[in-house]
This record gives sequence, C-alpha cells and structure tokens, in this order.
Amino acid sequence: PEMDGLAATGAIRATAGREATPIVALTAHASGVERERCIAAGMNDYLSKPFKAHELFAMVEETAAKAAPAAPVDLEAFRDTMREAGAEAAVDGIVALFGAGARERLAAVRAALGTGDAGAIAKAAHAFRSAAGTVGAQRLAALLQEVEGAARDGAVERARGYLPRLTGEVQTILQYLEGASTRARPDR
Repeated sequence: PEMDGLAATGAIRATAGREATPIVALTAHASGVERERCIAAGMNDYLSKPFKAHELFAMVEETAAKAAPAAPVDLEAFRDTMREAGAEAAVDGIVALFGAGARERLAAVRAALGTGDAGAIAKAAHAFRSAAGTVGAQRLAALLQEVEGAARDGAVERARGYLPRLTGEVQTILQYLEGASTRARPDR
C-alpha cells in the first residue's frame, strides 16, 4: 500500500523468479511520457482508463505470451562463437569472470546513477553492456543500452528508472550461472 505502481513494479522485478511476471499499467494518464515511465520501470505494457474488459484480457494474454522466460544468458551461442574462433576452452573462464564481476559492474552503474553525471552513467553502462553482450546476456545488454542511451540524451532520471530492472536481471543471471555451473559438474 505504500508503493505506487512504478515502485511495485521495481520490487517485483527485483524479486528472484518474478522477472518475467507480466505487468500491465492501468492508468488514467494517457500521455506518451507516462507510458514511457511505465515501460522504463519494467512494465510490459500500458492501458489507459477507461478501457473495456476484453482489451485488458487481450493485453494480458499477449503480454504473458511474450514474457515466456528465455535463458538470461545464451551460453550455447557464446560457446558456438568461441568454438568458431578456436577458443572454446576459454568459455567457462570468461563466463566465470563475468559472473564474478557482475555485482561490481552493477555497483559502478548504481554509483554513477547516484552522482547524476550523465557521462559517468553512459561510461559505466557501456562497459557493463559490452561484457554482458560478449557472454550472451542479451536482456541485460539491452537494458544497459537503454541506460546508456538515456544518459547520452541527458535524461538521468530516465536512466535511473532502469535500476530496479538491472538489479533483478543481474540477480537472475547470477542464479542462472550458478545453476549452469552446478549442472555442468557431475560430482553434484
């Protein structure tokens, strides 16, 4: 009850296992700015009041279909790329390094967002985006690209709006990588 829809969405997205939960904004505000705020907060779609029940049901069904969870890191694609380059043996080490540094990179983005320095935000987001893209963490890379783009546009508040989703996605990735590591070890 203490949260508005944007804060509630951030809390849901930051909860492990709830990153793909379909969230549709229902609001009396029919502006493009409000829609952008809702999407930046992590909502899947937006419906302004008044609406008809069938519109809501159709939107929820469509959103749920699109939200089918995919692996947060496409390890097979990364492995294939490295195999083609003759460096498949390096995959596990690179993924481990990415996982070990992910919290630190997220902390760097968070710190830059805290300063409000658009240049520092763009730089931190770009560095993390490059690492995420390399290992196949495409959702994270896309979020970081949004943060970087917002910072380059001077839209610091918009960039800050992505932080809950970034945090949730990093948590999801780290859990996934731990699970993938456990599955790869026959002794467990």
